[in-house]
Amino acid sequence: FLGQEPGAALTVGDHPLDVEAGKQAGTHTASVALGRISRQELASRNPDYMADDCPHLLRLLESDGVIPAA
Repeated sequence: FLGQEPGAALTVGDHPLDVEAGKQAGTHTASVALGRISRQELASRNPDYMADDCPHLLRLLESDGVIPAA
């Protein structure tokens, strides 16, 4: 949401630079391994969340209580 502190935001991307940008901005980070970049390379940037696809990311966020369950 706009107007939120960076610590209340989540940067989501499919490239290692997305994780780096999120960390520099002070947000939580999530990588979604869509196949263009290897899962290993994405994980090497230590995102807060690592998912195989967007539905998987949503399940992770729900299970952590970050977003309400659908």
